Amino acid sequence: MQHIFERFRAPLLFVTVGLIGFAPGLYATALTGNLVLGTPTDSIGVDLHNIDFNFSGSIDNNDTGSINVLGTSTGSFASAGSSVNIADLSSLVVPVGATVNDVNFITFPAQPTWSFTLTELLPGVYTSAACTAAPAPGQTCTPNIAGGSPFNLTNNSTSTSTVSFSFLGTAQDSTTPTLKSNVQGIFSETFSNQNLQQLVSTVVGGGTIVTSYSGTVTASTVPEPGPGSMVLLGAMLIAGSVIVRKRHQGAV
Repeated sequence: MQHIFERFRAPLLFVTVGLIGFAPGLYATALTGNLVLGTPTDSIGVDLHNIDFNFSGSIDNNDTGSINVLGTSTGSFASAGSSVNIADLSSLVVPVGATVNDVNFITFPAQPTWSFTLTELLPGVYTSAACTAAPAPGQTCTPNIAGGSPFNLTNNSTSTSTVSFSFLGTAQDSTTPTLKSNVQGIFSETFSNQNLQQLVSTVVGGGTIVTSYSGTVTASTVPEPGPGSMVLLGAMLIAGSVIVRKRHQGAV
Protein backbone atom coordinates (compact mmCIF):
# COMPACT_ATOMS: atom_id res chain seq x y z
CA MET A 1 0.00 0.00 0.00
CA GLN A 2 2.80 2.41 0.81
CA HIS A 3 4.48 1.93 -2.56
CA ILE A 4 1.19 2.88 -4.28
CA PHE A 5 1.01 6.14 -2.29
CA GLU A 6 4.58 6.93 -3.18
CA ARG A 7 3.69 6.58 -6.88
CA PHE A 8 0.93 9.15 -6.67
CA ARG A 9 2.39 11.63 -4.23
CA ALA A 10 3.91 13.70 -7.05
CA PRO A 11 0.61 14.22 -8.96
CA LEU A 12 -1.21 15.14 -5.74
CA LEU A 13 1.54 17.55 -4.76
CA PHE A 14 1.30 19.13 -8.24
CA VAL A 15 -2.39 19.80 -7.68
CA THR A 16 -1.69 21.49 -4.35
CA VAL A 17 1.07 23.69 -5.72
CA GLY A 18 -1.05 24.62 -8.73
CA LEU A 19 -3.88 25.91 -6.55
CA ILE A 20 -1.55 27.80 -4.23
CA GLY A 21 0.12 29.40 -7.24
CA PHE A 22 -3.12 31.15 -8.16
CA ALA A 23 -4.05 32.14 -4.61
CA PRO A 24 -2.66 35.72 -4.63
CA GLY A 25 -5.33 36.77 -7.14
CA LEU A 26 -7.94 36.13 -4.46
CA TYR A 27 -6.61 38.87 -2.22
CA ALA A 28 -5.25 41.64 -4.49
CA THR A 29 -7.48 43.84 -6.62
CA ALA A 30 -6.74 46.00 -9.65
CA LEU A 31 -7.76 49.65 -9.98
CA THR A 32 -11.26 49.86 -11.44
CA GLY A 33 -14.07 52.38 -11.78
CA ASN A 34 -14.71 55.77 -13.34
CA LEU A 35 -12.39 58.70 -12.71
CA VAL A 36 -14.45 61.85 -13.36
CA LEU A 37 -12.47 65.05 -13.90
CA GLY A 38 -12.84 68.75 -14.53
CA THR A 39 -14.39 71.96 -13.21
CA PRO A 40 -14.79 75.39 -14.86
CA THR A 41 -11.45 76.44 -13.34
CA ASP A 42 -9.49 73.69 -15.14
CA SER A 43 -8.01 75.13 -18.35
CA ILE A 44 -6.41 73.54 -21.39
CA GLY A 45 -4.53 75.02 -24.34
CA VAL A 46 -4.52 73.33 -27.74
CA ASP A 47 -2.61 74.16 -30.91
CA LEU A 48 -1.81 72.21 -34.06
CA HIS A 49 0.55 69.73 -32.36
CA ASN A 50 0.15 70.14 -28.59
CA ILE A 51 -2.28 69.65 -25.72
CA ASP A 52 -1.25 71.69 -22.69
CA PHE A 53 -3.10 70.64 -19.53
CA ASN A 54 -1.60 73.50 -17.54
CA PHE A 55 -2.00 76.40 -19.93
CA SER A 56 -0.72 79.68 -18.54
CA GLY A 57 -0.36 82.15 -21.41
CA SER A 58 1.66 80.06 -23.86
CA ILE A 59 1.94 76.41 -24.87
CA ASP A 60 4.42 74.40 -22.80
CA ASN A 61 4.33 70.75 -23.83
CA ASN A 62 6.86 69.54 -21.27
CA ASP A 63 5.10 69.79 -17.93
CA THR A 64 2.02 68.50 -16.12
CA GLY A 65 -1.27 70.09 -15.27
CA SER A 66 -3.48 69.57 -12.24
CA ILE A 67 -7.18 68.85 -12.76
CA ASN A 68 -9.87 68.48 -10.13
CA VAL A 69 -11.40 65.09 -9.33
CA LEU A 70 -15.18 65.14 -8.94
CA GLY A 71 -17.14 63.40 -6.21
CA THR A 72 -18.98 61.36 -8.83
CA SER A 73 -15.90 59.19 -9.37
CA THR A 74 -16.58 55.52 -8.63
CA GLY A 75 -14.86 52.31 -7.59
CA SER A 76 -11.20 52.66 -6.66
CA PHE A 77 -11.27 56.31 -7.72
CA ALA A 78 -13.75 57.32 -5.04
CA SER A 79 -10.58 57.63 -2.94
CA ALA A 80 -8.43 59.24 -5.65
CA GLY A 81 -8.15 62.51 -3.76
CA SER A 82 -9.12 66.02 -4.85
CA SER A 83 -6.94 66.25 -7.98
CA VAL A 84 -4.69 64.39 -10.38
CA ASN A 85 -1.71 65.46 -12.48
CA ILE A 86 -1.79 64.97 -16.27
CA ALA A 87 1.28 65.15 -18.49
CA ASP A 88 1.09 67.40 -21.55
CA LEU A 89 0.91 65.79 -24.98
CA SER A 90 2.81 66.60 -28.15
CA SER A 91 2.19 64.77 -31.42
CA LEU A 92 5.96 64.94 -31.97
CA VAL A 93 6.46 62.76 -28.87
CA VAL A 94 3.18 60.82 -28.78
CA PRO A 95 2.18 60.34 -32.43
CA VAL A 96 -1.56 60.05 -33.03
CA GLY A 97 -2.62 56.42 -33.51
CA ALA A 98 0.77 54.96 -32.58
CA THR A 99 1.41 52.47 -29.79
CA VAL A 100 3.45 54.19 -27.09
CA ASN A 101 4.44 53.68 -23.47
CA ASP A 102 3.94 57.10 -21.87
CA VAL A 103 4.48 56.17 -18.22
CA ASN A 104 2.93 58.39 -15.53
CA PHE A 105 0.58 60.09 -17.97
CA ILE A 106 -1.79 60.54 -15.02
CA THR A 107 -0.59 60.43 -11.42
CA PHE A 108 -2.39 60.79 -8.10
CA PRO A 109 -0.87 63.01 -5.39
CA ALA A 110 -3.22 61.48 -2.78
CA GLN A 111 -2.37 57.94 -3.95
CA PRO A 112 1.34 58.06 -4.87
CA THR A 113 1.48 54.37 -5.85
CA TRP A 114 -1.24 54.79 -8.51
CA SER A 115 -0.54 55.78 -12.09
CA PHE A 116 -1.92 55.60 -15.62
CA THR A 117 0.28 54.78 -18.59
CA LEU A 118 -0.89 56.12 -21.95
CA THR A 119 -0.56 53.52 -24.71
CA GLU A 120 -2.35 55.26 -27.59
CA LEU A 121 -3.72 58.70 -28.40
CA LEU A 122 -6.62 57.65 -30.58
CA PRO A 123 -7.13 59.23 -34.03
CA GLY A 124 -10.25 61.32 -34.59
CA VAL A 125 -13.07 59.31 -36.14
CA TYR A 126 -14.56 61.83 -38.58
CA THR A 127 -13.58 63.04 -42.03
CA SER A 128 -12.42 66.55 -42.82
CA ALA A 129 -15.21 67.21 -45.36
CA ALA A 130 -17.14 69.65 -43.13
CA CYS A 131 -14.12 71.32 -41.54
CA THR A 132 -14.31 74.25 -43.95
CA ALA A 133 -17.97 74.01 -45.00
CA ALA A 134 -20.62 76.59 -44.19
CA PRO A 135 -21.63 76.01 -40.53
CA ALA A 136 -24.69 73.85 -39.93
CA PRO A 137 -26.01 71.86 -36.95
CA GLY A 138 -24.89 68.23 -36.81
CA GLN A 139 -21.72 68.66 -38.85
CA THR A 140 -18.68 66.65 -37.74
CA CYS A 141 -15.01 67.12 -38.46
CA THR A 142 -11.57 65.69 -37.78
CA PRO A 143 -8.96 68.07 -39.23
CA ASN A 144 -6.72 66.66 -41.96
CA ILE A 145 -3.24 67.57 -40.74
CA ALA A 146 0.15 65.95 -41.15
CA GLY A 147 0.56 63.14 -38.63
CA GLY A 148 -3.17 62.92 -38.00
CA SER A 149 -5.44 64.62 -35.49
CA PRO A 150 -6.97 63.18 -32.30
CA PHE A 151 -9.85 65.66 -32.29
CA ASN A 152 -13.53 65.02 -32.93
CA LEU A 153 -15.51 68.23 -33.52
CA THR A 154 -19.30 68.50 -33.73
CA ASN A 155 -21.50 71.50 -34.43
CA ASN A 156 -24.37 71.62 -31.95
CA SER A 157 -25.73 74.67 -33.78
CA THR A 158 -24.33 77.22 -36.21
CA SER A 159 -22.58 78.96 -33.32
CA THR A 160 -21.84 76.26 -30.73
CA SER A 161 -19.69 73.13 -30.88
CA THR A 162 -18.17 70.28 -28.89
CA VAL A 163 -14.61 69.00 -29.15
CA SER A 164 -13.30 65.72 -27.74
CA PHE A 165 -10.32 63.39 -27.90
CA SER A 166 -9.76 59.90 -26.51
CA PHE A 167 -6.91 57.70 -25.36
CA LEU A 168 -6.14 54.15 -24.27
CA GLY A 169 -3.84 53.02 -21.51
CA THR A 170 -3.32 50.94 -18.40
CA ALA A 171 -3.78 51.64 -14.69
CA GLN A 172 -1.50 50.25 -12.04
CA ASP A 173 -0.86 50.32 -8.32
CA SER A 174 2.88 49.81 -7.82
CA THR A 175 2.22 47.82 -4.65
CA THR A 176 0.68 45.10 -6.87
CA PRO A 177 2.65 45.53 -10.13
CA THR A 178 1.33 42.36 -11.75
CA LEU A 179 -2.26 43.62 -11.61
CA LYS A 180 -3.12 46.07 -14.37
CA SER A 181 -6.40 47.50 -15.61
CA ASN A 182 -7.32 48.54 -19.13
CA VAL A 183 -8.06 52.26 -19.37
CA GLN A 184 -10.10 54.26 -21.84
CA GLY A 185 -10.48 57.99 -21.38
CA ILE A 186 -12.22 60.87 -23.11
CA PHE A 187 -11.77 64.61 -22.62
CA SER A 188 -14.30 67.06 -24.00
CA GLU A 189 -15.50 70.64 -23.95
CA THR A 190 -18.47 72.54 -25.34
CA PHE A 191 -17.91 75.96 -26.89
CA SER A 192 -20.88 78.26 -26.48
CA ASN A 193 -19.79 80.91 -28.96
CA GLN A 194 -17.68 79.18 -31.64
CA ASN A 195 -18.55 76.63 -34.29
CA LEU A 196 -16.17 73.90 -35.41
CA GLN A 197 -15.14 75.82 -38.52
CA GLN A 198 -13.94 78.72 -36.37
CA LEU A 199 -11.99 76.39 -34.09
CA VAL A 200 -10.32 74.61 -37.01
CA SER A 201 -9.45 77.95 -38.62
CA THR A 202 -7.79 79.12 -35.40
CA VAL A 203 -5.65 76.01 -34.95
CA VAL A 204 -4.69 75.50 -38.59
CA GLY A 205 -3.80 79.19 -38.77
CA GLY A 206 -1.23 78.71 -35.99
CA GLY A 207 -3.36 79.94 -33.09
CA THR A 208 -4.18 78.39 -29.73
CA ILE A 209 -7.60 77.44 -28.36
CA VAL A 210 -7.90 77.96 -24.61
CA THR A 211 -10.87 76.63 -22.66
CA SER A 212 -11.98 74.77 -19.57
CA TYR A 213 -12.43 71.03 -19.98
CA SER A 214 -13.68 67.86 -18.38
CA GLY A 215 -13.01 64.17 -18.74
CA THR A 216 -13.97 60.66 -17.75
CA VAL A 217 -11.47 57.80 -17.53
CA THR A 218 -12.79 54.27 -17.13
CA ALA A 219 -10.58 51.48 -15.80
CA SER A 220 -11.66 47.86 -16.17
CA THR A 221 -9.85 44.73 -15.10
CA VAL A 222 -7.70 42.70 -17.44
CA PRO A 223 -9.21 39.17 -17.44
CA GLU A 224 -7.30 36.81 -15.19
CA PRO A 225 -8.01 33.40 -13.65
CA GLY A 226 -10.71 33.73 -10.99
CA PRO A 227 -11.94 31.32 -8.32
CA GLY A 228 -14.07 29.47 -10.89
CA SER A 229 -11.06 28.96 -13.11
CA MET A 230 -9.03 27.67 -10.17
CA VAL A 231 -11.73 25.16 -9.22
CA LEU A 232 -11.88 23.92 -12.82
CA LEU A 233 -8.09 23.68 -12.95
CA GLY A 234 -8.00 21.76 -9.70
CA ALA A 235 -10.70 19.37 -10.92
CA MET A 236 -8.80 18.74 -14.14
CA LEU A 237 -5.56 18.07 -12.32
CA ILE A 238 -7.22 15.74 -9.82
CA ALA A 239 -8.95 13.91 -12.66
CA GLY A 240 -5.59 13.57 -14.35
CA SER A 241 -4.06 12.06 -11.20
CA VAL A 242 -6.96 9.56 -10.95
CA ILE A 243 -6.39 8.45 -14.54
CA VAL A 244 -2.69 7.98 -13.85
CA ARG A 245 -3.52 6.02 -10.69
CA LYS A 246 -5.87 3.68 -12.56
CA ARG A 247 -3.21 3.07 -15.17
CA HIS A 248 -0.71 2.22 -12.48
CA GLN A 249 -3.21 -0.09 -10.75
CA GLY A 250 -3.87 -1.85 -14.01
CA ALA A 251 -0.14 -2.34 -14.45
CA VAL A 252 0.32 -3.88 -10.97
